[in-house]
Amino acid sequence: MEADSTDNLSLVELQSFLSGKSVAIIGNASSIFNDRLGAEIDAHEVVIRINHGCIKNPVAQGSKTTIWAGSVALNEHEVQEYFAPIYAMWMTPRRRSLPNYSPDFRRKLFLHPVEFWEVLQKEVGALGDRQARPTTGAMVINLVVKHCKPSRVRLYGFDFFKTKTFYEKRLPKNKPHDFHAEEVWVEELCAAYSCLEIRKHGNRNLEPKTPMHTILSWVLRCMHRLIDTLFRRR
Repeated sequence: MEADSTDNLSLVELQSFLSGKSVAIIGNASSIFNDRLGAEIDAHEVVIRINHGCIKNPVAQGSKTTIWAGSVALNEHEVQEYFAPIYAMWMTPRRRSLPNYSPDFRRKLFLHPVEFWEVLQKEVGALGDRQARPTTGAMVINLVVKHCKPSRVRLYGFDFFKTKTFYEKRLPKNKPHDFHAEEVWVEELCAAYSCLEIRKHGNRNLEPKTPMHTILSWVLRCMHRLIDTLFRRR
């Protein structure tokens, strides 16, 4: 069911929220577990997480989520349970895949403009496969950097599929994306926008192998949710 755009968070409202703020965009490459950058991530005013990229290891990924950006049909309970964001963004132009969210959830949900996707698809396509679709990560980067005037944007967990997505078992074989073209596009964007930086990750793997990290992640999400609730009541 497609939501009426008038019921959703507007572009102007999103721009007002992000303008002048430091933003961390968290990709889902397994290489994010090679460093202890969680505290650095959480120091940003806004932390954006993507698709199924919930927190497994706060030491590497941070514990804060301000915005969830998705092209996968997580239901409202899943978004709140795994991310507890202040806002959410539906990124894919496939509006028919949009879950039937409640009115309260839709008021904090931004629908990524189809025209932004079309321009991005042409930009990335010009660097490689013209039929390839932009990834959700590329859409988020494009939206924040080009349209929302943040003070700083840092990318974490983006290695353009040199390592697998941490919640998938293997590297994709037939994804409809051109990862090399997106890497070139991001490099060109970094050169054009001084606010944008991509953090490279080392070789040491910190991916958790015990349930304790899952418990810690849940506790930290609950703490952030409580703090956000108290802040909004003030």
